[in-house]
Amino acid sequence: MKKQLLLTPFLLLGLSCHSSSDTRGSDVPFSDTVKIVYDSDRDMNPFFLELVGGDSSIYCNAEINGIFLDTVLIDNGFYYSALSPEILPILNLSYTVLDSVTRNIIQEYTCITGKTNSLYMKIGNTVLHLDTFFITPWHQIAAKKSTKAVIGRDFFEKYVVEVDIQHELMTWGNRLPSTIDQYVAIPTIYTSDKLGCPRQRNIKVDGFKLKDGSPIETFVFLDLGAPCTIFDTASFLKRIDLHFSQIDTSSLAWLILNEIGMSIDSVNFPAIRRENGRVVAREPNNVMDMSELYADIILGTDFLRHFNVIFDYKNNMLYLKRNEQ
Repeated sequence: MKKQLLLTPFLLLGLSCHSSSDTRGSDVPFSDTVKIVYDSDRDMNPFFLELVGGDSSIYCNAEINGIFLDTVLIDNGFYYSALSPEILPILNLSYTVLDSVTRNIIQEYTCITGKTNSLYMKIGNTVLHLDTFFITPWHQIAAKKSTKAVIGRDFFEKYVVEVDIQHELMTWGNRLPSTIDQYVAIPTIYTSDKLGCPRQRNIKVDGFKLKDGSPIETFVFLDLGAPCTIFDTASFLKRIDLHFSQIDTSSLAWLILNEIGMSIDSVNFPAIRRENGRVVAREPNNVMDMSELYADIILGTDFLRHFNVIFDYKNNMLYLKRNEQ
């Protein structure tokens, strides 16, 4: 009951921000739906499993060039959809390499950007022609070892996409549902990160304060591929006042901290120690150096699973409606 009372002002605030999006429909149904699995990642890379504390990611079935895959990672944190190098030989896929970048986020890996005219991904009854894609072992590093492909943000940019973890459904189409007034409306913004990924999707979050007491607007990266919410220990936590009991209970900052299970009055944040850019120890999880992102927080599925989430990227909006408990 306490949590419901605290969130009421926020819900009113969010609903007052609703924009008159031209995708609003009157009882127009979404066009396609698939079953999703919110899985505990038991076969995740042990290093990453230890890093994130064993939280879950979201998967669905899909066909890629006619090949059926039952554990495709749903990850709007990837700008393009991605394939594992080991699956390329069976896809009959010809492509041109546009770029090859070595990155070091959790561990060093190479991300290749490919251009093709022969890559098709079928999700539900929807067939996507993907002319640009990533070739990366990232999903082997950070997600299930059995995962060979990733549905990226290029899918989310094409449709209005609803992810309902509670009922294990992902639904998409060209219009918002007629019940959109029941959702909290949050604008999203475009940025580019220092890794060169274009059109990164962030939201601005109010409610945090600097150590001198002045308010600070933080940037949050929306990432269904992140099993847990991650704070940037390199700059964000050093700048803000950690006494979260002072945060306005109607703010988005309060909602995020309340839902991911942080102790609101605690200043005992977990920390990851890095040497030469590599994670070498952690205590106990969910803080890392995100200096390569123009964001202070990566907002993961430990937060998003509490809501029906609608990504209306065509109109630069995110919508949240609390799951029925």
